This record gives sequence, C-alpha cells and structure tokens, in this order.
Amino acid sequence: MPGSRRTLLLLVITGLLACVLGAGSASAATTCSLYASPSGSDVSGTGALNSPLGSVQALDWTLRPGQTGCLLAGTYGSISTVHNLGNAGTATGQITITSAPGQQAKVVGLVEVEGAYTTLSGLTIDGSNNLYTAQRSGTSCPYPVSNGLEIDGPGDVFENNDFYQSVASLRGNGIGVGWNRPADNAIIRDNRIHDLGQCMAFDQMIYLAHGTGVQIYDNWMWNDPHGWAVQVYPGASNAHIYDNVIDGAGSGFVVGGSTQVANNTIDHNVIMNSTGLPTAGLAQGVGISTCCGLGSGNSFTNNLVFNNAGGIASASGITLSGNSTAAPGLADPTDHDYRAATASPATPNTGWALWDGGLGAYQSTTGTGSTTSGSPGTTTGTTAPGTTTTGTTTPGAPTSGSPTSGTPATTAPVTASTPAKTVTTSKTRKPVHRKRVVKKGVRAQAARAVRSHKARPRRRAAHVRRATRRH
Repeated sequence: MPGSRRTLLLLVITGLLACVLGAGSASAATTCSLYASPSGSDVSGTGALNSPLGSVQALDWTLRPGQTGCLLAGTYGSISTVHNLGNAGTATGQITITSAPGQQAKVVGLVEVEGAYTTLSGLTIDGSNNLYTAQRSGTSCPYPVSNGLEIDGPGDVFENNDFYQSVASLRGNGIGVGWNRPADNAIIRDNRIHDLGQCMAFDQMIYLAHGTGVQIYDNWMWNDPHGWAVQVYPGASNAHIYDNVIDGAGSGFVVGGSTQVANNTIDHNVIMNSTGLPTAGLAQGVGISTCCGLGSGNSFTNNLVFNNAGGIASASGITLSGNSTAAPGLADPTDHDYRAATASPATPNTGWALWDGGLGAYQSTTGTGSTTSGSPGTTTGTTAPGTTTTGTTTPGAPTSGSPTSGTPATTAPVTASTPAKTVTTSKTRKPVHRKRVVKKGVRAQAARAVRSHKARPRRRAAHVRRATRRH
C-alpha cells in the first residue's frame, strides 16, 4: 500500500477508535464537525476525517457557528508561522478548535484569535515565534522575539491549554487580550501558562489591554521573571481575575493606565515567589502595584501573597482587603503541581476553588501538603508581612512599606516602537510594553501606542476561500 494511503487509513482508524473508546470524559464527549491533520491539504482536503485540511487557519475559516474543528495528532506550524483565526461564531454558536478525541495536537508559532466567539481548547501551544523584529526601545534586549498570542474577539474562550515559549532566546510577551479591539467577555481559564519573557520588565504573562467583563481564572502560571503575571492596562474594565496560582513572576498584578481601568476585581489568587522588577521601580516583587492613572472601583481582596519580599502591595487608588501572607499549602510547587492540599488556606471550604489541573483532588500522604512555611494570618491592605492597613488607598498617596526607600508606589508601562512584520499577513504588530517610574509624557506616549493597535483589513489566502466555499 502506498505510504500516503497507509497514513490516511491510519488517521481514519485512529479517529474512529478515539470516537468509540474516548480518552477521558472531556475528549470522549467531543463531536468533531471537521478535521485537520499535519499530513492533510488545504487545497484538496474537504475537512472530512478521510480528507482532512492541512492547517489550523484553514480549519477555522471552514467552520460554521456551532461547529467544532478537531486537530489530529501532530505538530502544526513553526516559529515563522502565523495562525490567523479570523472566522467568527455567534453568541449562541461558538466556533471551537480542539484536539481530536484521544489525541494531542501541538501548535507552534503566533496564534491570532481575531474572530468573535471562538474557543481554543485542549491544545499544546508553543508560542515561540520570530515575528517581533525590532529591539525594544531603550534596551539592549535581543531580537527578534516572540509576539504574544492574541485574543481580540468578543466572547472568545481560551481554556484547557498548555501555553509556553520553548525557545528561550525568543521568549517575549505571553497572551495579549484586546490588543487590537476590545475583547469583551473573553474568558481565559484552566490553562498552564509558563516559561515566558526575557527582557527587563517588558514581558507579561497575560496582558489585558481592552475589553469589559473579561474573566481570567483557574490558571497555573509560572516562570516569567521579566514582567507581571497579569497587567491590566490601559483600558480594561469590569474584569474578574480569580483562583489563579502565580509562581515566579517578576511581580503579581499591575493595574492602571487611565480612568477607563475601573471596577476590576482581583481576588482569591495565590501569588508566590515573585522575583522583583528593578527596572520598573520594584526592586522586590509584590502582590499588586498600580500606575499612571486609575479609575474607581478596583479591588484586590482575599489573595494569598507568599514569599514576596515587597509584601502584599505597592499601590494607591485601589481597595485592599482580606489579603494574607500565609503559606498557600500547595501540593508540590517545585514540580508545578499547584493543587490545594487538605490543610491549605486555599481549600474550597474557606471560599476558594483553585483548579486541580485536571489531575483530580490532591490526596496528601501526610495530610500537610506543601512543606513550605510562611507568615500565617490575614492582613488587610498591607505592603509588608506583619503590617496592616485598612480600606481604600488614596490616589497619589503610596501605601506604607514600599519595596525600596524613595521608590514611588506607581510604575508606568511605556511602549516601544512597532516593527514591520516580515510575513504575508497584513496586520499591524503590537508593541511590547515595559514599565518604569512615572514621568512627564508617559500618558501621551501610551495613548499613541494604543492607537497603533488598530488593525488594518485582512485578506484571506486563496486556498482558504476555496476551502470555505466547499462547505
């Protein structure tokens, strides 16, 4: 039997067996409308199991609202690939792209989720790419580096993925939400997000730029000493960020940029082992910091901030309440198992609901969970272990216990210039941001950067149009 026919037959048999036997409850429940395979074809493939498409992008453009596209096992793309997902579902008919039942697909390169109501689920995504081609302004950081994965569609969902950048020399920003347009009501949940960043304080794990009602919860995030775990800047409102575990970021959260940044709620997160961001005015890591203009109604409550040398907060203009420096009591942080142990302060019976990583509830053989120790007890609005303040901080009045003497409590994201991208996709690249102490002209510069995020119209590739017409 010729090699190509043998490969195709194996794909069909594998897919049918996966549908019958399943590989876990989530995968077994998946109903695939169309398929893609690394050995498929965007030109001759129809999207059927025995005639799969050949790319993630073609699969996306071929799906209709309410349909699920399944990626058969294998690797899609390379560090120079742009996976542009511009097709849109509807509020009642999400477009979903996931691994085929019983299989695991790996996507490599830059993923741009531009269509509304699109779900990416159950994928391994190596976001390493070489598409940010200019050196960041005012730095000696290497380039090219990775442009962050983009989520720009209202109602988009990013869930149950393992996202990282494997090529250390290309590490940059992780996930950008609302870089090109407001990603209203987008959801990022149940993901492993790790091994990102390399440049000073430029590279955030999740960069929430624009959108209202965004939810970020139940994620495990680790290893990015060159940025904040979550940056909310400069125009996000009504976000709810909760039940995440953050380990080894430069610092936990930063909120600010304009009065549009309002009514954002950050609660029940574990922020541990922050390394500090000296080039951004934070010599020691903290749970949360604020910067350069801030709206009302933002809060940071009931979080565990453990082993952060700068304490809980270096912040003003935000409500701080119920935060603690207690040891979180997680299963095995050194092996990135962040399940709450039975004796953890972050167990469900205390109002927490940390994700179990898909591993099931942790069963400790000793009943004590993690052996790390901390300073137990709840503090309110504190910026250093053992120091307690109460209520809402006043804008312009830094809280006590700032990381270093003479360092302002506010730090400002400052944008770098945007290079041209040397690929065929017609779209403006987002600037990578860094933070530094506020100074005159920062707000105007940030406003110019926000305007540069507007995307130009995009033209679909001819082969994608043909695939779409067939369905």
